[in-house]
Amino acid sequence: MGLKNKSAILLWAVMLSMPVSNLPGQTLPEYLRLACENNPGLRSEYRQYLAALERSAQVRALPDPLLTAGLLLKPAERYMGDQLAEIQLMQMIPWFGTLRAAAREMELMAGSRFQVFLEARNILVFQVRKSWFELFLLEKEITLYREHIAILQSLERIALERFAGAETGRGMVDSLRLSMEIRELESELALLEDSLRVKAAEFNQLLNREISQRIVLPETLDRLELPGSLEEIKAAIQQNNPELKMLEKEAGALKARESMSRAMGLPMVGLGIKYEIFRKRPGAENVMTGKNMLMPMISLSVPLWRKKINAAVNEARILESAIQDKLQQVRRRLEVGFEEARRDLLDADRRIRLFYELVELTGRIENIMRAEYVAAEQDFSDVLGVRRKLLDLRLSIVRAEVDWNKAAARLIMLLGVDLSWDDKHEGET
Repeated sequence: MGLKNKSAILLWAVMLSMPVSNLPGQTLPEYLRLACENNPGLRSEYRQYLAALERSAQVRALPDPLLTAGLLLKPAERYMGDQLAEIQLMQMIPWFGTLRAAAREMELMAGSRFQVFLEARNILVFQVRKSWFELFLLEKEITLYREHIAILQSLERIALERFAGAETGRGMVDSLRLSMEIRELESELALLEDSLRVKAAEFNQLLNREISQRIVLPETLDRLELPGSLEEIKAAIQQNNPELKMLEKEAGALKARESMSRAMGLPMVGLGIKYEIFRKRPGAENVMTGKNMLMPMISLSVPLWRKKINAAVNEARILESAIQDKLQQVRRRLEVGFEEARRDLLDADRRIRLFYELVELTGRIENIMRAEYVAAEQDFSDVLGVRRKLLDLRLSIVRAEVDWNKAAARLIMLLGVDLSWDDKHEGET
């Protein structure tokens, strides 16, 4: 076909003929598969591509032959006898190369539709990944909040023990402050749990399944595998991005349309036959009289009206020029998108390293301060501040890890080639 290897075409044809899957996924690749199989928008894009493939066969065919028949109400006297009727069959043939150019235009437009489908698929995969990462973040935030509340509750018990001892006033104040902090955290935790339900519904919607279905999330978040270095990805984006390929194929289709329009200004050749039916005239001495006659015919159209031809050629040229401008605009936008994703990727990497170092240092400080607080040698507000700082740092690590993966997912979407996804599809056909 020249548009996509046959294994990929066969795979998607099989996928579109399958019933919508209701089996729960267990990993992110399985969720991506469910989304690509079940998402109605993506299925629609693929079917539009299949429909576009059929247009090539339509324009490649010759015009329907013209059959005309005539019956004379009064037989006409001819040399061959009395003519009763005639039948004529004529096939018009466009000038050489016209149909080939038309078919080439449709093939390239079908290729453009396939790139639209790939772009839609890449966007869907990115949205599923992004939503999945955000689900992971919310669940980890909920876990860290619960752990933090449990630690504060243990500190509250220590404060209550001190309230029962000699330092009555101070212990009471510490207990009340802990109670306030716990209530605030529980309120934030409730919001996180509500947000998790909303995000889960959005995720299931992308998979086109019931929004209440359970979603399995991992304990830890692995980094997405990038298909090369950042510089290699930057160069490859300009070669592989589906939106660019779509526009390039549209430009090629317009070139083919220009050639076809020029060819339409050339004569059309008609080949046909005429069959005349005679009856023998009484008294005729010619031995050939009364015999039917078969006559080959040829015709040639004369394209005198050039305005419509010239207008069609100019239209194709103008549209091609517009596509070239659009290509330049998209290339610049992709460059900016790459730089933004690169910035986010490197920033997340720096933050991850920094926050891990700060968590280690803050954890050591907290252990010392908690021991001193139990021994009544440390002010409670300092202990509470360090504990809150430790929570924030742990949350920041998870957020930075999610930001790294979201930036990597965006780079993969811009690249348009997802080895971790495309190779698995290819291997199953």
